[in-house]
Amino acid sequence: MDHTFAIVTRDGLWRDGGMIEERLSSGIAEQRGGTIRASDALDAELARECDARFEAIARAAATVSSRIRGVAFARRVQSADGEEIFSSAVMTLSEQSIVTTPEHLAEDVVVAGARVSSRPPANVPILWTRGSASVLLHEAIGHAAEEGARPIEWPEWLRVRDEPRFRLDDAGQLARTSDLLRERPASLRRATFKDVPIPRMSRVIVGGEHGFELPEDYVEVQLTAGGRYDPLTGQVSISIARAVDARGEATRPFVIRTTRDRIRAAIKGATGSPVRYPGVICSSDGQKLVVECAAPVMLTAELS
Repeated sequence: MDHTFAIVTRDGLWRDGGMIEERLSSGIAEQRGGTIRASDALDAELARECDARFEAIARAAATVSSRIRGVAFARRVQSADGEEIFSSAVMTLSEQSIVTTPEHLAEDVVVAGARVSSRPPANVPILWTRGSASVLLHEAIGHAAEEGARPIEWPEWLRVRDEPRFRLDDAGQLARTSDLLRERPASLRRATFKDVPIPRMSRVIVGGEHGFELPEDYVEVQLTAGGRYDPLTGQVSISIARAVDARGEATRPFVIRTTRDRIRAAIKGATGSPVRYPGVICSSDGQKLVVECAAPVMLTAELS
């Protein structure tokens, strides 16, 4: 589709509340038929919107004594389907393995700063709380859908959808909700004006209600440190940054490595409304993009 994509991005790094690095980038790409014209021109209106987002990051970063990277962007898309400006502000705390926003920084830092033990976790069922199940399914279902993986018969009650916040995607097409259990993300996204827009997740919402009985012994996962899906082997890896046992005692961080089929067989149930999880940064085809996530409390069998 013929369209124009313009973006302005400000990227900053803070340590102990003080900024130590800042970068500004901008560009406009115009596609007409098979021709793309691009330049590093600055859209003044987007620059003002990006500045406002970046200032919110700076105010929040000044309140935390951690190493924080903040990225604000504002983009404009114009096509036959209309015009839209969409902006975002994201903060990453690598020491605590969280991706958050200025609005949610305080509450997310509390979870990330909880005590971590050196005691190894037991190989027992896993209770995924605080929206963390969304990371597991983001990898096992979302990334598999992006790669066109073979279909798997997931539980009938389970819902995993990509629900974009924007009206137009980064190629000027009308955005829509996608059922990731059955199709690829419908929206095309790009990190910069120099990148090719490709099908990528934007906001993964896990839903469904299926009651379960909590076992006497389990590990409760509260925070992850990232994940990976290997399209060649179908293997999923999830790094667990914060977990506690059934008595509330912290365990040391650990890694889950298993297959999509094993995850499907391990799902026992889920309950409650989707809970916002600190987002994740996905890196595919060299493009780093933030994906929002939410999921209800979920129980799986052990995933060794």
